[in-house]
Amino acid sequence: MAKLAAKFFTSVGGVAAYLPAFRGKNGVFLRLFNALNLKSQHIPVDAILRAPVRYRVRLDLHSWLQRLAYISGEYEASTVQFLIRIRESIHNPGYVLDIGANIGLIGIPTALMISKSPNALSFKPHVICIEAVPDNEKALRHNVTLNDAHEIISVIGTGLGEIPGKVDIQVEGDLKLGEGTGTANVLPVGSTMDPNGKYECVKIPIQITTIDVLMHASALPGKCAVIKIDTDGYDLKILRGGREFLSQNRPIIYGEFAAGCLKWHSESIMDVVEFSKSIDYLLWQRLPGKVFRFTHSIDAKSYSQDLMLVPVEYANNLAWCCEV
Repeated sequence: MAKLAAKFFTSVGGVAAYLPAFRGKNGVFLRLFNALNLKSQHIPVDAILRAPVRYRVRLDLHSWLQRLAYISGEYEASTVQFLIRIRESIHNPGYVLDIGANIGLIGIPTALMISKSPNALSFKPHVICIEAVPDNEKALRHNVTLNDAHEIISVIGTGLGEIPGKVDIQVEGDLKLGEGTGTANVLPVGSTMDPNGKYECVKIPIQITTIDVLMHASALPGKCAVIKIDTDGYDLKILRGGREFLSQNRPIIYGEFAAGCLKWHSESIMDVVEFSKSIDYLLWQRLPGKVFRFTHSIDAKSYSQDLMLVPVEYANNLAWCCEV
């Protein structure tokens, strides 16, 4: 029955991506997925995503973000377009560094769009993807191959942090190593299971390094224009491990910096404010309900997520996306 249900959903879900947009469309198909009792099933499917550029991916519908990509036919196309625009706005021909690349749903279309641009880089790669979860990295490399994109995308399989060492991660669905792909987060240092089982989860130990170590090892070349970072609360620790890289390259940084996830690691937006000042960057907070519009007025009480760190010398170039 499970195989029949999976086959039914992949057929219906594949059609969903081609249907005209309507209110609640994605929700209808997500509820269907749950009604078919498929949440615990690993369902691999080959798909073509069509926005903001056409590209091929292997998805596992066990992951919520991969399910969403499958039924909608795209994943955060507006984010990719925003990364491209801010890179072009600062007239920097450097590459995009995608930290927390997962299976490539941001990095691959970004690289393909840069390669098609009249302002394409004279050197390669266009995007460097860094992914800590071994199963995600394997899927990422497979997706790069599907798009014949080895020349324009470089993949580095490692975790990043403030200092080299070891951490534990948890993968969406509480997966063990080798069981599949999904979003992941670094567990707080010293997290243990309390009597109520609050922190009970599968912990996958990984080795982490730093951005600066990668730079000195020549894994990260010069001329980085933009960093996209999404590491579920570990974003600031990773940037602290790249002070020298940031000083030399001065990239625009766009990241989630989710308030709730930062709190897991005893940090807040005010720590991001302090860090930004220390490296001569401006910190802009994304305005809720607006598509990639920011303000330089930081409101710690209302802040939820999404920040852009802007080198002071580029503030005027990006005035189009910042409101007072």
